[in-house]
Amino acid sequence: MEEFNQRQDAAICGRSARPGDIRADRQEAEGVSRSHGPKDVSLWERLRRWLEQARVRCSGEESKQFQLNKLGDEIALLEKVLSGFNQSVGFCHNDLQYGNIMIYEETRQVTLINYEYASFNPVAFDIANHFCEMADDYHTSTPHVLDFAKYPAKICLDIP
Repeated sequence: MEEFNQRQDAAICGRSARPGDIRADRQEAEGVSRSHGPKDVSLWERLRRWLEQARVRCSGEESKQFQLNKLGDEIALLEKVLSGFNQSVGFCHNDLQYGNIMIYEETRQVTLINYEYASFNPVAFDIANHFCEMADDYHTSTPHVLDFAKYPAKICLDIP
């Protein structure tokens, strides 16, 4: 298992968050909220580009295994169903897993790093992804296996 050491990312002194650090307290929520502001949604176009890349890169057997022939219709259906709601759209990180959250030990100030997946999307998707990431542990041999026992309970969210 990897050691959690101090590191410096783009002149940000601090350490990567550990799985137990991310429990959606108010300071963290404020840090995440500063990264959001209105724009056009790019989620659906991004999904279509990823699907095209998957079709190009996957073998016939892999395409069948992942049912790539059905994903285009599923993306269209999700876009139709989910785009009808009054959504707050903003600049989203889109990868708010604990390793992309830097914490300055002295002040507990939070800084987000690694914006390679960032784009304008419904803010709720970014927040939902953040909570889903809490069920993951990238420091195991099975990071793809989610443990929803790690998912935060209402009492952990500091909700009034």
